[in-house]
Amino acid sequence: MTSDAVPSTPAMVDLAAWLFIVLLAAVAAVHHRWLRALWFRQEDPRPVALLRIATGALLLAWLLDLAPIWDYLWSNEGLLTGAEARARFSARRPLSLLYDYDSPRAVRIYVGVMVVSCTALTVGLLTRVAAWVTLILLLGLLARNAVSLGGEQVFTSFLFYLALARCGAAYSVDAWIARHRHPDTPPPTIPAWPRTLMILQLVPMFFVNGMAKHGPSWATGDTVYYLLHHPAFGPGPVWGLSASLGPWPTRLMTWGAHLFELLVPLVIVGWVMGVARTLSVPGLSAPMRNVHRGLLLALGADIIVLSMVGLPPRARGTLPFTVGIVGGAALATAPLWLPWARRVPERWRPWILGRRVWVTAWVTFAGTLFFVMNLGWFTGLTLCAAVVLIDDERLPRRAPAPPVAPTPRPWRRRAIAALCAMQMVSIAAVSLPTSRPAWRTTLERPLRLWIGLTTSFQVWRMFAPSTSPMVTDLEVELVDATGQVRGVGAGLVDLPSSRWSRDKREKIRGRIASHRQGKQYWSAHAAYVCRRYAGVTPRVRSVRLVRHTVPTPRPEALVALGVDEALAQREHARTRRPLYERDCP
Repeated sequence: MTSDAVPSTPAMVDLAAWLFIVLLAAVAAVHHRWLRALWFRQEDPRPVALLRIATGALLLAWLLDLAPIWDYLWSNEGLLTGAEARARFSARRPLSLLYDYDSPRAVRIYVGVMVVSCTALTVGLLTRVAAWVTLILLLGLLARNAVSLGGEQVFTSFLFYLALARCGAAYSVDAWIARHRHPDTPPPTIPAWPRTLMILQLVPMFFVNGMAKHGPSWATGDTVYYLLHHPAFGPGPVWGLSASLGPWPTRLMTWGAHLFELLVPLVIVGWVMGVARTLSVPGLSAPMRNVHRGLLLALGADIIVLSMVGLPPRARGTLPFTVGIVGGAALATAPLWLPWARRVPERWRPWILGRRVWVTAWVTFAGTLFFVMNLGWFTGLTLCAAVVLIDDERLPRRAPAPPVAPTPRPWRRRAIAALCAMQMVSIAAVSLPTSRPAWRTTLERPLRLWIGLTTSFQVWRMFAPSTSPMVTDLEVELVDATGQVRGVGAGLVDLPSSRWSRDKREKIRGRIASHRQGKQYWSAHAAYVCRRYAGVTPRVRSVRLVRHTVPTPRPEALVALGVDEALAQREHARTRRPLYERDCP
């Protein structure tokens, strides 16, 4: 389901989307006692602590990897001045110190403070302060320039939840100090609701992303093939390997990854059922059980309607459409098949909803993105985020926790409930399909403002609805005083040879070369190149931006023609189109 869809009945899309939110709220109201027990329980702090360490270390690596282009991205001597960045981006991200203080020296001080906060977050020193400082500084960087962004909202999403959690209660300097000050105190427990929010975040992170992938490359299974051979995302030249193995290995990888994303709600259902068995909550009365069945029927029917009208007609028969229809039907008929499902032998249940299967699939999926593909440091956090599904019984034993956990005061429970409700409703509002009528724009404006401030929407719809076989690249040409033309790549300073730096370089090149996204950057990037080459001899008279477009051979053609012939035809089909030219002062 994607907001880019153009359904035949726009009004039905928006009504069904908000009906979905209302029905979920009604289900929560019916189960309010169980939901309160789930939300305000105490738990082992170690899973959240492990995620804190991974988040801080990976964010620090991301920041240091960009060191050669800090000035280009965030200073007034780079792509945009602070005033230009404010005019372009402040509507969505209004807060950034770098709008007003953007000299190269100010940028280095800003980034230096962030390096310190990331390090403190990783080792767990003044952890809560470090988490909030790191989040605020990262949001300021993302607000200053969007030309290189791609997946960084994974960092902001989990940083927001870590800042809310007591993530320094284990595996931290803070915990070590507390343990040595009070050696007789048993290991602490922490409130579980931040990790519960992290687990629910998996729905937009994976499922909504999967529902948006309804294009032809996902249906044919060629997406992984095109990504492997894309200069920005692939691990390097693997043409010979693809030619020798044929198209089917990458097709099975494409369909397997897509199916995993679409079936992630099953592991969340399994986790909820596992937690429910540990809570002592009275069951529903007979009238409320009937209300519950009616809500499930309405919710399932609404999901079917959303799948039919929220996806474009060309998506009929694709995996997202099929999963939406089948999932809606299963939810609507749940009262009929649940009694039978409860009779499934206990030893089989972990293979359906258990974490041993789904966490393994998650690690395989995200590990491939991190170690094989070239998508950025955020994929490492996507991999490490699997730890949120690991409960204390899966970790090494430790001393028992306090027998009685503290209960939040009523005012605190209400504040936490309001914050969580705002977060979940906001994410649902930006995730569900929309035709953007006036009433829905007005209704969702504060929700979208909240999500924009925290950058925690986590719906990046990567490679959706399809992946194009066309590769777009940017070439910057310098025209000197003698009329000679010299190509200088993208005109950027050289980045380190790590593949994660290459990811950012290629993202910048591809985004500026894109006619839809890059037009706003053409003049600014040409001006930057003029400044960079101002002192060379002979003098640079003008800068020209050129877009190169080259098709990726289809997998069948690569096998049939062979690597050399297929690549020769690829180069023959390359097109060159001047985008913009600017005279240098």
